[in-house]
Amino acid sequence: MILGNGKSDLRLPVSSLSRLWLAVLACTVFTSINSTTPVTAQIFDRRPYLFPDQNTSDDVRRIPVPAGYNEPAGSFVLVGGRVFDGTGRPAYPATIVVTGKKIIAILRPEQKEWPADAKVYDVAGRTVMPGLIDLHTHMTYVEKFDFSFGDMMLSGSEAAMRAAWRMGIYLQCGITSIRDVASHGDVPFVLKRWQSEGRIPGPRVFAAGQLITALGGHGAEGMALVTAPKNPNGQVYEAFGPDGFREAVRIQFRAGADLIKVASHYTQAEIDAATDEAHALGLPITVDAETQYIDMALKAGVDAIEHPLPRTDAAIARMVKQGVASVPTLVP
Repeated sequence: MILGNGKSDLRLPVSSLSRLWLAVLACTVFTSINSTTPVTAQIFDRRPYLFPDQNTSDDVRRIPVPAGYNEPAGSFVLVGGRVFDGTGRPAYPATIVVTGKKIIAILRPEQKEWPADAKVYDVAGRTVMPGLIDLHTHMTYVEKFDFSFGDMMLSGSEAAMRAAWRMGIYLQCGITSIRDVASHGDVPFVLKRWQSEGRIPGPRVFAAGQLITALGGHGAEGMALVTAPKNPNGQVYEAFGPDGFREAVRIQFRAGADLIKVASHYTQAEIDAATDEAHALGLPITVDAETQYIDMALKAGVDAIEHPLPRTDAAIARMVKQGVASVPTLVP
């Protein structure tokens, strides 16, 4: 992200910007109420079973992929600007050297130690800072928050075009990673793959896939005709009963989900089943919940709660005790 005179003047190619994955988690800070040791959720991880040099996809399935996958070649250097590193230190003059996906050096302005074949970009008068992370977004969301039948019945192609357009907007705003917590059909997974393969510019995508809700639950109020599985392109997946919730989790996992998103209004057995299935597959699970549904989610052992309001002080204390993250979505 390069800022100059309060204007967005992105002279560094977007494809290069998308390679700066150094990020600041700035959107969700949960204030601790007491010093109780958090309870760690047991989430299965396949990485210890793999060879250290094995190339895999970056979702939890860890599918083998050819060498060089998601690995940009070459180096580039940003000279003449200032660096804001997010540590609390004021911005300072420096030169940044990037090779592949990594910042390999931050040099003093007088130093010239970088690969001979590196591309050099003059960013004089600008400030380079870590990329931002948007922890709660929907790439295919409509402009108007009215949940009309027409808005929710986006075709797969229209949803994909809307999301691809927004990928560029994220970069222009300095956002280099997004956590997409429900979009239409397989669109977030397709764009995640295309971005990681370097086919399109955009932020790194961590996708939940479709929002899983109970029959008639949040996101599916009066919209039985537009939800999955009846409509594969739907943004919301309606499930019924513990086995139905397990199946819905499996469907998002099969598509390449990085996390699972569930919304109220579920039963205790349903959220228990979804949480157990997600963790067994190596996926964290977050819920869009309020009131007693927060308590039910905490009992199930979820990992995060999106905009958890209204809720009780007892629920807040339990979130702290269990180490459950709160994503307040203070910025739309």
